[in-house]
Amino acid sequence: MKRDDRGLTRRLMLGAGAALTLAPLAARAAAHEVRLFVGTYTTAKSRGLVPLSYRPSQDKWTLGAPVQDIENASFGAYSRRFGLHYLAIEQAAGQIGAWRASPDGTIWSRQGEVSSGGAAPCFVSLDKAQSCLVAANYDSGSVAFFRLDPTSGLPLEPPTMLQDTGSGPNAERQAGPHAHWAGFGPDQRFLYWVDLGADEIAGAPFDPAKASLGERFTAYKPDPGSGPRHMVFHPRRPLAFLVSELGNEVTALQYLPNGRLARLQILSTLPADFTAHNQAAEIALNRAGTRLYVSNRGHDSLAVFAVGNSGRLKLIQLSPTLGDWPRFFLLLEDHARLIVANEKSGELAVFRLAPDGTVHTTGKKLQVPEAVYIGALS
Repeated sequence: MKRDDRGLTRRLMLGAGAALTLAPLAARAAAHEVRLFVGTYTTAKSRGLVPLSYRPSQDKWTLGAPVQDIENASFGAYSRRFGLHYLAIEQAAGQIGAWRASPDGTIWSRQGEVSSGGAAPCFVSLDKAQSCLVAANYDSGSVAFFRLDPTSGLPLEPPTMLQDTGSGPNAERQAGPHAHWAGFGPDQRFLYWVDLGADEIAGAPFDPAKASLGERFTAYKPDPGSGPRHMVFHPRRPLAFLVSELGNEVTALQYLPNGRLARLQILSTLPADFTAHNQAAEIALNRAGTRLYVSNRGHDSLAVFAVGNSGRLKLIQLSPTLGDWPRFFLLLEDHARLIVANEKSGELAVFRLAPDGTVHTTGKKLQVPEAVYIGALS
């Protein structure tokens, strides 16, 4: 991995007396702010990663100046162990960048970068020990598995490459493999990746102690043409939930001891009378594992499901996202908020999370062109 030791290039120099006076005030103010950032696609309208802060006491949201050095940051993963943000740089020659942010999120220092081993990386994640990183390359249909340097946290080259094959019945979207998600199972025994083009969830045994992978296997075969996109595991039960972009459906899965996934239920993410074009996108569970959220691009809504003890789902709400093409959303449960990144309308919409898990508009919007990802600073 290429190293970049430039560090932070600009600092404010305060006199010692002023610093002693202001430091406690600044610390108290920071403790009451939530620091986030917004990843965007680079276009004529947008360039860079945008800092975002929220002050709950005033219910106030503030956007910072774009960090223009970071282009096409479509997804990210944060390591508390190393204090690094790993960003997927979604472009033809895909890259994973390692960045360190200042406490207020306004200054980002590049620590290094590495090729993702494929084209258009769109997802990155870490294992529980934060010793390994995986990246899903959408266009090339491959997954890159990196070990992290135990001192610096930088990805070590070369990665182990997992190349998918196959296709699906949707000629436009499934002519070849398209890896869209990659992550580790809750017990850290398996690595999984979701391929939209090949209609497959693949897996490989994972040895955390050796940071190594075993032989690839098929964990689950969705219905042909459904185009699986993202998956999330239940925090306490042997369950997983899969959102399919082309089929506009969510599947409840049982997580079996041998690493395979078994279908429990499939539900549509849309109302029965909706017939226009839609592409389901993001999926997330609340911390209790009792509510599941899915975004619909086209219907432009959030589908909220109640999760039963068996893992079976019940649709309890379809809420408009108040914008066009909700690619991503972030739950902020500690502050009873949910933020949606509406990509095509170029705005963030803020919702209140009710005690029953349903979402309700706050009327707050922030203009961020090409917003595709929202991450927490720490």
